[in-house]
Amino acid sequence: MTTLSTPIEFFKKEAKKLFRQVQANDAEALAHVQRVLKDTTDVSLMRVQHVVAIDYGFPKWEDLIRANPVELHLAITMAKEPLLNDFGIGIYDGHRRLPKEERDAIFTKNRKVLRESVNAIAKTIVWLQARVIPIKTINTNQSSYRYKHLAEKDIGYITNGVFIAAAIIAGYPYKISDGPNVMFGMSEKSIKETEKVHQSRSRDPNPTGTPLGNFFRGPGIIPTPPHLAALADMFDSMTMEEQRRYLDEDARAMGLFNR
Repeated sequence: MTTLSTPIEFFKKEAKKLFRQVQANDAEALAHVQRVLKDTTDVSLMRVQHVVAIDYGFPKWEDLIRANPVELHLAITMAKEPLLNDFGIGIYDGHRRLPKEERDAIFTKNRKVLRESVNAIAKTIVWLQARVIPIKTINTNQSSYRYKHLAEKDIGYITNGVFIAAAIIAGYPYKISDGPNVMFGMSEKSIKETEKVHQSRSRDPNPTGTPLGNFFRGPGIIPTPPHLAALADMFDSMTMEEQRRYLDEDARAMGLFNR
């Protein structure tokens, strides 16, 4: 599994850039800072850092600095993709005929829900890194909604927006279409292998190993790689509660969970 970097430098650069613009009396930058600080007579870099924290959804700079990597990457991703929310991209078609005020309220709520879904995004990142190989070209045969249903068979319910955010943060190439779903550069072979695991599991109602052990061991069509076989054996030796604690501890060590 790849450990996510902590993108603190990104936010520091954003603050320094905005500070330089304020010092140059840039009208747009001054208006931006004033919306947060109200008083712009003595704007220091520290005060501009507070503005940047607010821009990215944190109460103050100290909270941003202490946030885990997934939350920081999520803040950056949502700023980069302003239409991304818990539903996916944009709004549900059935809501398009609602008055603009209602549509905006629903969209704002869905953005907030996704912003608070750090743990769900973290476990989805872990699943993606374990099961899906990234490729440079966009796989137009599948979309985020299809992928999210595949992931749910292993990690439980997640929303379309959670999957999209997790995949973007994990570094998969992506393309946003006209609808709510997103296409990714994800190996079709990886998807088919995961589907075989699920099919094998459904054919055998009484598997000899634990679900997590069987997941890593695979369907048996090809030999299980040694490192995955070792993981499968380890999980089979654990109780379900021990497996849960192990995964949580592993994710925390990667900076994914903050419990």
